Amino acid sequence: MKQLLHDVKLAIMAIAAVLAPVKGAALTALLLCILDLFTGLLAARKQGKAITSNGLGKTVVKIVVYECAILLTFLVDQFMAGLFPLSNIVSGIIGMTELKSCLENMNILSGGGLLQTVISTIRTQSSNNGEGDGSAPKQ
Repeated sequence: MKQLLHDVKLAIMAIAAVLAPVKGAALTALLLCILDLFTGLLAARKQGKAITSNGLGKTVVKIVVYECAILLTFLVDQFMAGLFPLSNIVSGIIGMTELKSCLENMNILSGGGLLQTVISTIRTQSSNNGEGDGSAPKQ
């Protein structure tokens, strides 16, 4: 029994060592999903929509699918293909999807147009500094 426990610990450490390089992408995806859940709950509450266990269960399934996709594409990159950064592409798609969902939820929470407000503010600041139109900075 003691030997089995030792072997299991070694196996876990070996798996952790192999997956260490993808830890950042996996944690980022997890945090984005949690942020999406949080902002989604607030947006649903603001709109008066019902919050159900079925909807919350979908988030759990989504997290599991996303994490598996990131880990599996990383393993394929490392040990099979390695021709192009498949895990980076998959992680990027997942990240952009969750980020877009969070922004949509924040638009609902702010009353709409949050992203457009940020973009127009940046453009205004850039043009006030002379950066947005290619002209020389104002003195």
